[in-house]
Amino acid sequence: MRSGIASVALVVAFLVFVLCVGSGQEKGPREGAVRGEHPSARVDLPEPGPNKIVYHRHVSDAEHTQAFRSRLGATAERQLTHGDAAEYPRWSRDGAQIAYSLGREEHRIHIMRQDGSGDYEVPTGDVHGIQPAWRFDDMLLAFAGLSGTTWDIWIVRFDGMGRHNVTGSTGADYHPDWSPDGKSIAYDHYEGTGRNYEIYKVHIDGWRQTRLTSNGTYDGMPRWSRDGTKIVFCSGRVVPAKGKPGLEIYVMNTDGSDQTRLTERAGDDYCPCWSEDGSEILWLHGDRRGSDELWVMKADGTDQRRDREVLGTSVDCWGQPRPLPEIHPGGIIRPAPGG
Repeated sequence: MRSGIASVALVVAFLVFVLCVGSGQEKGPREGAVRGEHPSARVDLPEPGPNKIVYHRHVSDAEHTQAFRSRLGATAERQLTHGDAAEYPRWSRDGAQIAYSLGREEHRIHIMRQDGSGDYEVPTGDVHGIQPAWRFDDMLLAFAGLSGTTWDIWIVRFDGMGRHNVTGSTGADYHPDWSPDGKSIAYDHYEGTGRNYEIYKVHIDGWRQTRLTSNGTYDGMPRWSRDGTKIVFCSGRVVPAKGKPGLEIYVMNTDGSDQTRLTERAGDDYCPCWSEDGSEILWLHGDRRGSDELWVMKADGTDQRRDREVLGTSVDCWGQPRPLPEIHPGGIIRPAPGG
């Protein structure tokens, strides 16, 4: 076990060192909510606990959105931010911290503890950032960054060091999400015509950009599964049964193959993410105008059920990625339990 732990530690150290130096067809099988004004239940939720969720929504005493924390199946919530607009909160992999974007005019990346204390801004210079996402080691953040007039995917350390542009796009790139091994980032890219967003993945040093969807409509908000084998996303491609586009939840392999629709109902299904153990998918359903419903289903699309009537316009569920096998000459070394 000690040799296994040592091997994993060496691999992680190597990845950190490298970072510091340097289309498919769909298959198979969606009522809305109006923006609401709902005061927060000031409840101190016990920690730790399973399936913690974090999200942003409007509150009754301000026009700005704020970040909240709760759990699946719970009705109580805790407001974590106050004042300026807080959006797109995301859990760190260890569940101890939350990254989010703050501000309406000049978006900045902030980090706070899971109870809302210890808030600080991540220095990103002249790059304005939204939609932060943690890497598996909680050392690096990927985010959608605006420099000049272009939105690209950027990477920065939690202390502001090592900032660099990953995609260097001529269009616009949003919604980054790390692969569980920390080597790649999935994101959606605006092609520049109508609502044509497509999903890409890119190696963290900027090479090997691969297009995963090609539908001439909105494909976006990708999230890697905990075991690194699937990507869940939402798409606005035409659903023949309805004869008009509407956002639905899809899942595909990480090479873009086997794109499968999981939801089908009136309104929009969007912002999918994985449950703590990776066996379920959470998503929002409604009209994307302020406070939509939170739904849950099994990873294969079955057992779809509403968790609560009002949530917000973003959601993230805490959960560490499953350890992936590290391939070495002569065999496979798997991380030891707890290692």
